[in-house]
Amino acid sequence: MRRVVALVVLAWVLVGAPVTWAAEKDEPAPHSLDELKQKIQAVLDETKTPGIGLALVNRDETEWAGGIGLADVASGRPAAEDTLFRIGSVSKMFVALSVLALVEDGRLALEDTAASRAPDVAFTNPWEDTDPVRVVHLLEHTSGFDDLSMREYADSREPPIALADGLALRPASRRARWRPGTRHAYCNAGPAFAARIVEHVTGATFEQWVRERFFLPLRMDTATYLKPADPTSLATLYYADGTTPQPYWNICMRPAGSINASPAEMANLVRFLLNRGAFEGRQLLSSESIGRMEHPATGFAAEAGLATGYGLANYTSRQRGFIFRGHDGGVNGGAANVAYLPEHGVGYVFMINSGSSEAFRKIRSLVTGYLTRELQPPQAPESVPVPDDLAERFAGWYQPDSPRTEGLRWLEQLLGVARVTVRNDTLTLDPLLGEADSFVAVGERLFRHAKSPVAGLALMEDPDGALLLQLGTATARRIPTGVFLVRTGVAAAVAALLLLVLPVFAVWAPLRFLRRKFVGARRIGVLGWPALSSTCLLGSALLLVASQEALFERFGRPTFWSVGLCVGTIAFALFALVALIATWRARREGVTWLTLAFARAVAVAAVIEAVYLAYWGWIGIRLWV
Repeated sequence: MRRVVALVVLAWVLVGAPVTWAAEKDEPAPHSLDELKQKIQAVLDETKTPGIGLALVNRDETEWAGGIGLADVASGRPAAEDTLFRIGSVSKMFVALSVLALVEDGRLALEDTAASRAPDVAFTNPWEDTDPVRVVHLLEHTSGFDDLSMREYADSREPPIALADGLALRPASRRARWRPGTRHAYCNAGPAFAARIVEHVTGATFEQWVRERFFLPLRMDTATYLKPADPTSLATLYYADGTTPQPYWNICMRPAGSINASPAEMANLVRFLLNRGAFEGRQLLSSESIGRMEHPATGFAAEAGLATGYGLANYTSRQRGFIFRGHDGGVNGGAANVAYLPEHGVGYVFMINSGSSEAFRKIRSLVTGYLTRELQPPQAPESVPVPDDLAERFAGWYQPDSPRTEGLRWLEQLLGVARVTVRNDTLTLDPLLGEADSFVAVGERLFRHAKSPVAGLALMEDPDGALLLQLGTATARRIPTGVFLVRTGVAAAVAALLLLVLPVFAVWAPLRFLRRKFVGARRIGVLGWPALSSTCLLGSALLLVASQEALFERFGRPTFWSVGLCVGTIAFALFALVALIATWRARREGVTWLTLAFARAVAVAAVIEAVYLAYWGWIGIRLWV
C-alpha cells in the first residue's frame, strides 16, 4: 500500500486527494451495458454497498441513467434515475461555474482580492500586502489555508446555519501557511469563501443563485443543497456494514459539498461540460470559461507547465491511459465521481451510498473501462535523456511540503518521504513505505507516468532555491540525506521501543510476582511507568482508529472520544516524564542490568515522542475547539 493507514485514520477529509502515489489496478473492461451492470452489482455485494446511481453520457444524449441496488435497505426501496444522492465535493464545480458566470457578466474577476470582495470573511495572510489571497486561489486551493477543523466539519445543526455563520465558526483555520498562489493544499473553506463572494456580488443566497443560473436551465429541478422534505426521494447513506444508516450531515459550508442530485440530473451537468458550456441549444457559459475551468493557472503545477492538476474545481485523473477531467466527492457514508473526456465526447457520473474506497475504485475502473473500450488512448510523447548534472542535483530524499492539514505535517514528513533517482530518461520514485514507480522524461524537468500520455511530474526550484518535486498537485521538498537518516532512524527506534515495552512488561511482571521478587512498587515501576506511558499513547491512537467512520461526530465536539484523546495524550507525556525520573533514579536492586537499560531506553523514547508531539500541538489536543 502506498498510503499509510495512519494518515487515512487521522486525516479528516471530505474527499480523497486528487493525486496519490498509488497506481490503481484496472478491473477487466465490460463489453456491454448489461455486463457493466452485473459487475457493478457484484462490487456492491462484495463491499456491502447498498446501491448506486449511475449515468453514462455523450455530447448528444444520456445513453443510460438509472440505479443498481438499494437506495434504502430497511424499506427495500431500489435506487433509480431520479433518486437523490449526496455528491459531496462535486458540489464545488457549481461554485466555480458561478464565479465564471459572474466573470463573463463583468461583475467579478478571478484576480480580484478575496478581502475586497467579501470583507466579512476573516482570514490571516502574512503576505497580504505583496501576495494577497485572490478569488482564483480559493477555487484552485492555492490560498495556503488549512482544511476545515473538526469543529467545522461536525457542525450539523438543524436547521442548517447560513453560509456567513459557517465561515465565522473558526476563522483561525484560514491562515495562509505559504505565499498564496504557490503550493496547492485542498481546503474546503476556499470554495465556501468564493461562494460568499458570489452572495456579496449578486445579493442573493448562493443556493438561490445556483438554482436560477444553473439548476433550472440544466433541468436539475430536484437538486438541492438541503435535506429534501420527502425522505423517499433521497438515498440513505450507510456505515461500512451496509445496514446501519448514517445521520444526515448538514454541512456548515454547504457550497463545498452538500448537494443532493439524481443520476439523471447529474448527467445533464456532464453533457453541459462536454458541449463546452451549452445545454440543449442554450449557451449557459462560454467555451473559453469551460476551458479555463479545466486547467490550473496558479501553483507550482501550473508554473512547471504540467498538463495535469487542479483547475477551477476541476482536476485530472489518469484512467486506462486516458486523462479524465472532473471531480470526486465524499460525505459520511457516501461517495461520488464525475469524469469526462472532452476530446472524445463521453463521460459519466456515479454516486454510491457507502463510503467504501474499494467500491469507489472498482466501480470507477469498470465504468471507465466500459466507456473507453473502443477508444484509442492518446499517443505518449517520445522520451528524452536527462542531463547528468541535473539528474545528480535532483537525486535524493523528498518529503511532502504542502500538507492539507498543518496538524498532520509531523506525520507526513515521517512517513511520506520518497527517494528520487534519475538515470538516462527515467525517474524512479521510491517511497519509504510502498513500491517504487517509474516516470519517463519528456523534457529536462518534465516526466510522465509510464502509463500516462502527458506529463504529471516536474522537478523545479522555489524562489528561495529549495529543490522541489511536483507530482500533480502534491509538492515535495528535497531534504539532506543525513536529515532523513537521523529522523527516520530515531522515529523507528522510538516506535520499536514504545511497542516492545508492552509485551515485555506483560511477560516480565507476572514472572516477577510468581517468583516473589517484588518488594514494593518501586521495582515494578522500573518497567511499569514506561509501559503505562506507552499504553496511554496507544490508547489515544486507538480512539482515532476506532472512530474511522465517525471522526466528525466524535472529535468535533466534547465527547468521551475527544476528551479521551486530550486526556490520553497529556497522561502519556506526564507518565513519560515520570518514567524517565523513575528509571534513572532506580538502582539494580532486584532487577538485571538489561532490564534497567531497556527501561531507561523506553523512557527516553517516550520523552522524545512526547516532546515531538507537543511541538506539533498534539499533547492535550482539543479537536473540538
